[in-house]
Amino acid sequence: MGFALNESVSSPSSPYRVLALETRPQSLTELVGQETIRKVLGDLIQSGRLPHALLFTGTRGTGKTSTARIFAKSLCCDKGPTTEPCQVCEHCLNITASSHEDVLEIDGASNTGIDKIRELRESARFFPKTARHKIFIIDEVHMLSVGAFNALLKTLEEPPPQVVFVLATTEVNKVPLTVRSRCMILPFRKVDLQVLADHLGSVLKKRELKADPDALKLVAREGRGSFRDALSLLEQTIPYAQEGHLSLEDTSRALGLQDRDFARSIFSGICKKDSLTCLNTLAEADRAGLDLSRLLQDTAELFRHAVVLNACEAKNDKSKQSLLFDELLDSELQEIEAISAPLSQAALAESFRLLQQSISDVLKANNQRPWAEIAVLDCIERSNWMNTEDLLAGLQSSPTTTPLPNSSQQNSSSPRMGAMAAAQPPPVEPQKPQPTHSPDVDLDLLKKWTHALGERSLRLGAKLRHAQFDAFNSQKVVLASIPSNQIYSEISGPDHTIMVECLERLGVKNATFTGFQVLNSQKPLNVQKKKTL
Repeated sequence: MGFALNESVSSPSSPYRVLALETRPQSLTELVGQETIRKVLGDLIQSGRLPHALLFTGTRGTGKTSTARIFAKSLCCDKGPTTEPCQVCEHCLNITASSHEDVLEIDGASNTGIDKIRELRESARFFPKTARHKIFIIDEVHMLSVGAFNALLKTLEEPPPQVVFVLATTEVNKVPLTVRSRCMILPFRKVDLQVLADHLGSVLKKRELKADPDALKLVAREGRGSFRDALSLLEQTIPYAQEGHLSLEDTSRALGLQDRDFARSIFSGICKKDSLTCLNTLAEADRAGLDLSRLLQDTAELFRHAVVLNACEAKNDKSKQSLLFDELLDSELQEIEAISAPLSQAALAESFRLLQQSISDVLKANNQRPWAEIAVLDCIERSNWMNTEDLLAGLQSSPTTTPLPNSSQQNSSSPRMGAMAAAQPPPVEPQKPQPTHSPDVDLDLLKKWTHALGERSLRLGAKLRHAQFDAFNSQKVVLASIPSNQIYSEISGPDHTIMVECLERLGVKNATFTGFQVLNSQKPLNVQKKKTL
């Protein structure tokens, strides 16, 4: 007795079967999203060079157990070995129903002891009863005990010629190396988002249902690369379809994703520095009984998208966006881009870091709301952070530095202290004299050189931008011998290499350096020493 698993709708007389089982692939050609696995197994079957042990690795729901059954069916089919099992012979039907006497499926999670493996080892000594091969499928093999693994080693290395082992695991790092070395390892990758969305669309089409492309993409995104999870979520959304059509709003409501609106509201409030909106959103989410740590996690993911998007735009690298943001809908991407535009890259990254660090504190707190409020308000305070380049540019363009408030200014709220502060004029910081240079200094070349240094090393460029030179041209670079240049004269060996390389980029290849002291060397750079790259 078998099941027609590839039919789109179960007949009224048959019991209801969930989509994950109903749409299970029954041959290698039906295996979606694992083209490499399909090709390797097809070549092994057609060539007849069968390994005695296979190890399938990968995340949950990517088809490891289904592929193991397909492989067993391909070897035992009456028309086999073949990559297209007939699906009607006794072997195919029994393997499909998990009742074949020569194909044994063992759950490693519930059979962790050594006794079960000893029974398996004794059973492997006997020839198959009806099929060509005796096949052992051990699922979640990483759950076996150390003794069970040790009992399995010798059989895995030298099994009888008619025996094939297929091991499957989601945590290959927990499988001992001695076991992995005896197996052919086939890694199952997460299913691509678009491939998964297309597969969900074909499943709905067989049921004579339609869905918005964004709705399918949303379900595929929540499935996180797993066929089983995505199909379970799709089955959850089908009752919400209206007149045979599943919209994005219906899908969001069916999956319970309206909570993401709270995260978007907090993200928008932080970017707009609207503390009242953020606090009201947290209060409403707490009143609704939401997990505030999960809410902060969702908000942090939005800041992650904003950081990566900002980095791509800064480098004009549009080619990476399809890979970095394929899980986002177009409307979500445009919304994140518009909301995060006022903030610098440093502020976005700091907000992400702060929210991630606050999640553990919120989880451990008896009252989550105060911790979440402090974290969000702290993000708003740090939203004024500037990028390093912008900060240096602001400092260079400003002739004076605004003095920090002194104690009298901080206590000006007191009438007495306020009167004292008013009686004394505010301190004025003296303006830092700008470096002066001799006529032998090519100012245009010097400016280009310091700019090139800043691109290679922001610290070095900012440091030498304020140094004073007696000569700077295509023949020589002479640092002025004055006390204020002392902090500029001491450089490291790598810094000197950068200085020479940046000068070479400007067409100056044989200039001599004088007045600099390399910290890793006892001899200063002088006019007799030429550095040529």
